[in-house]
Amino acid sequence: MEPKRIDHLLQNIYRRLADNYGRLYWWPAEEPFEVMVGAILTQSAAWRNVEKAIANLKSAGALSPVAIRQLPLPELANIIHPVGFYNAKALKLKALANWLGKSYCDDLNRLFASDINSLRQQLLSVHGIGLETADSILLYAAGKPAFVIDAYTRRIVSRLGFAPEVNGYDSYQKLFTANLAANVRLFNEYHALLVELAKDACRKKPLCDRCCLSDICRFYKEKIPRLTLDTNLLQEYWKKQVKYNNIERLLQLAEQDEVDLAVTARIHEDIPEPPLMNKIDELPELNVNKTGSVTRLGFWELGRDMLGDRNFTDFYENALALANKRVGKKHLPDWRDWDHLHAHYLLKRDVFLTWDEGIICLAQELKDRFGVVVMKPEKFLEDFNSYSL
Repeated sequence: MEPKRIDHLLQNIYRRLADNYGRLYWWPAEEPFEVMVGAILTQSAAWRNVEKAIANLKSAGALSPVAIRQLPLPELANIIHPVGFYNAKALKLKALANWLGKSYCDDLNRLFASDINSLRQQLLSVHGIGLETADSILLYAAGKPAFVIDAYTRRIVSRLGFAPEVNGYDSYQKLFTANLAANVRLFNEYHALLVELAKDACRKKPLCDRCCLSDICRFYKEKIPRLTLDTNLLQEYWKKQVKYNNIERLLQLAEQDEVDLAVTARIHEDIPEPPLMNKIDELPELNVNKTGSVTRLGFWELGRDMLGDRNFTDFYENALALANKRVGKKHLPDWRDWDHLHAHYLLKRDVFLTWDEGIICLAQELKDRFGVVVMKPEKFLEDFNSYSL
């Protein structure tokens, strides 16, 4: 992406985040040394646990370089226990306090009077302080324009689609420092807003429907539903106009790249006349007929290709009993129906679309046991505009 475009994109992202979340006033600390301690404690820890550890240090009268130097290591580790890795972090706090005392007589004003590059190198020389921790101290404690790069920022930048070619801390940082004014308040607020977005919407399992950046996000645009259409249907289904219209609509969505549509099989005697048949023939199929029946023949392995999930196959007998109670023998799923559903499951597709009552009646069990979503095509189409994975 061209530098000018990144410049405009970053400004656009900041405006949207600020409008959505408002001012966040990060970092929540009463004085700079508390920020420095928090920057170490937050390594691989949830902030709520950092707050507990900071509160413990305050209660113990130990939130100062002098107090940390004087505390026995086991006692310090016990005080900061809520953050996890407490023994290692106690050593890091000791290293920080000893360095401050030896190099600056605990005078943070003297420390922060250093220029940003010199101060960064000094911080990095202290045991337990890496790039992210050093830049957090520079920005939030020393008030220097260092843009902090953390896992949240990397995730958001990557999903938006403008990650640097080199996957390194400095490369990600340069995206911001080379395209934004070196302003402490801007860097402070921008980083805090990215963290808020990551916690609110851009999670490991994203909630894209609540994200204020979804319309400019490559991840969101590419994350389309992967559908399997059950074409193992009797001719009567194809003759019903409403079902015919629903299939036409699904095909239209597939042509517009709004869904990824596959079919269970191409059974030509059950498929209507052209042009619908021709369009369905162009779709990928699950190829169950080519590999053989996992359910019926008990194939688990063919060459080097694993064909089955034993739990899914073993559930077939239970499924028959449940379907018999709910919809009667007439609508029981046969082994071919189960194989199509099984292939859909193995391929990790998102939604299995069918009018087969024997499968529809098992929707809750399939979702609870295997995470397989089953619904009628018309139900999916009704919900399509609000649908999210």
